[in-house]
Amino acid sequence: MNPLTAIASGPYGMLIALPGYLLLAIFSYKQVPQKWMKETGVKAGIITFHVLGMVSLVSLTLWYCYFPESLLKWIHLLFHTFYFNFIILSSALLFIRWIYRKIRRKGKDDEDHPMNKLYVWGLVTLFIGLYTFMGVYNVDTIQHTTYKVEPTKEAAKNVNAKFVYYGDSHIGAGANITVLGSTSDMINMVDADALILDGDIVDGSTSQDELDYLSSTLKNIKTKYGVYFVTGNHDDNCLFDYRKSLIDGGVKIIDNEAVKLPNGTILVGRDYREYAEPIDIMRKSGLTEADWNNNEVVLAMHRPESFNEFKDQCDVMLNAHTHGYAYPILLPNVNTWNENKYGAKQYDNMTAITTSGLSTWGFHTKWPSMSEFVEVDIASDQN
Repeated sequence: MNPLTAIASGPYGMLIALPGYLLLAIFSYKQVPQKWMKETGVKAGIITFHVLGMVSLVSLTLWYCYFPESLLKWIHLLFHTFYFNFIILSSALLFIRWIYRKIRRKGKDDEDHPMNKLYVWGLVTLFIGLYTFMGVYNVDTIQHTTYKVEPTKEAAKNVNAKFVYYGDSHIGAGANITVLGSTSDMINMVDADALILDGDIVDGSTSQDELDYLSSTLKNIKTKYGVYFVTGNHDDNCLFDYRKSLIDGGVKIIDNEAVKLPNGTILVGRDYREYAEPIDIMRKSGLTEADWNNNEVVLAMHRPESFNEFKDQCDVMLNAHTHGYAYPILLPNVNTWNENKYGAKQYDNMTAITTSGLSTWGFHTKWPSMSEFVEVDIASDQN
């Protein structure tokens, strides 16, 4: 894992970024028209808005997982998200205005300026409101995405397998219990062989109540061969025993383990924290070269990486982590440093699939990508 990812993934990643958010908030505050600030009520309201916004950024890291499920918790999350969008986007737009004014209209009075603050603030507020609305809609609206994959091994031409998988649900600030429930109902309609939870299912914002709901929901998942879990970079930030909740829900954890399924496939789970080759994982799990040659090998690992190294060791690779193309928070990191940001790519005989995730991390906003769970159908066209 690169150093920036390690810092951002940690339980106090939000606190590390806080000085930067504070500077953006100060810049935004300084751009408020002076005549507005002469009104005591307006000034007090703006200061209160920023104070509550900064508190919300801190509380999501330190206290959010202890909040009981309620309307107040939901309002807090929406405000937290709006404030994050506000300081990021308003600072960017107002900085453009500030540069324009310095270059083109230096010394002119704001009231006569074609980009006066009143006009710009109106556009900023409208834009951020629409952006937040679309971001929340994209997080909570779950798509069902299907990929068809042809078996690559001659001995496995008659394989007919159907997997469902998702990652990055980030239960808490990401997916809520309503989304979990509706997604589980959609998955049950697929009649899949197995469900794979591909990492970052929980994080530091996940509460014990949400873990209990997750456990009960997973018990009701209807697949032929069960539910499997691979760890992501945020799961261990959960302050509660999420592994126990998964196991209580009937989930098999397959970090660096391989399972041979009756549908002609071998499911290999790779722990992101330890480099391990799929063939070595299979051998340690008691499988043989004959198993590898006669079955389609499906590798589940959270981060999309090592495609060219693994293309001769597996037939299908399932990834998450990138959240698709999710702006602005994930642009500098996961959307830049991963080999497959979203969708399916072919590496010789291996098909690598990266999902946009079931939700998002830290802020309840996702744009332009939408949330999804993925169905992977492995079958020859002749079947």
